[in-house]
Amino acid sequence: MMMPTRMPDGTMRTLMEMLMMRMNPTTTTSTTTTTSTTTVKPTTPCVPRCPDGFMQLPNPSVSAKCFRRGNGRATFDMAFADCSKTPNAILWCPESIAEDKAVRSKLGLGTTTVKIGCNIKNKIMYECEGTKRTCNPEKPSYGDGDNVEITSTATDEFCVNIEYSASSKDKRKWGKVDCNSKNQFVCEVPIIPCT
Repeated sequence: MMMPTRMPDGTMRTLMEMLMMRMNPTTTTSTTTTTSTTTVKPTTPCVPRCPDGFMQLPNPSVSAKCFRRGNGRATFDMAFADCSKTPNAILWCPESIAEDKAVRSKLGLGTTTVKIGCNIKNKIMYECEGTKRTCNPEKPSYGDGDNVEITSTATDEFCVNIEYSASSKDKRKWGKVDCNSKNQFVCEVPIIPCT
């Protein structure tokens, strides 16, 4: 009968097991228990954000865009170039009176006349520059339109301003202007989504 023997590591082995260990010295028999702990980090909700210098409106349901007030008065080309320094940014082309009011309030524009991205430069109809969205300064989606026929200039390129007008519908008047006239402007860019 083979009696187990206590080994130096505290395990018990029979004579046969000890002989087998001598014949195959690379084989060892031991039991190791490993406990692993997995830490689950709580997921942080993604917060869409605006590029540096741009601000989101207090009520995001009004507009899913970020806005930045331009640095002073500029021609259309100067304003568009300034906006274009930020990837995907364009000259503002408001979509509603609610957006117009919220942007003016957020950026402290008040009753300032604002040059917008709506123009007829090198096009057959008015369009918001950088988009495929049409805009019609004669029949805008809000405010009063500009039905005045502009006499031809050397280029026949016209841009659009929106001015504050107490006597106009929604207190806004869209005006066709020479693209080289200088006015305050606003840049817009879509909110950067979560990735």
